[in-house]
Amino acid sequence: MAYFLRAKKIVEIPANVTYTNQVVTIAQAKEIPVVEIARDHTSTSSLQFAYDLVDALKVKNSKTIKRLIRCESNGENVTRPDNNGRLSRGILQFNDGGTWEEMSLLSGISGSPEKPRDAILMADWMIKHGYLNRWSCAYITGMLRR
Repeated sequence: MAYFLRAKKIVEIPANVTYTNQVVTIAQAKEIPVVEIARDHTSTSSLQFAYDLVDALKVKNSKTIKRLIRCESNGENVTRPDNNGRLSRGILQFNDGGTWEEMSLLSGISGSPEKPRDAILMADWMIKHGYLNRWSCAYITGMLRR
């Protein structure tokens, strides 16, 4: 693994991924096509980086996931206390000791909510299987009504 600092974040680059000064080639798994994402770090926000990753992963629920990311974290990979007293992690703010672990068992998706790729793939699975209501931002943004 290689690690480097990008836009105030440490990014993990697996050994099978090549990168140059301004371009990262994503080739992490068979189901993900090789995509080049160019970065101008003076003008690319964390939110745009998250949106680019959603597009690169070609998930089915990309519009919904982008709305959740904007509401939950504005694209910042953060850990912070939620209103229930638990920590929420990553760009999609998965609750500690609850949502991620439960959904990982149901979906078979492993990884970490702090890795944007894992979080996006988990969110796509959750939305597909009727769990959009697990995000308060689904209600805040009007995607769901109480």
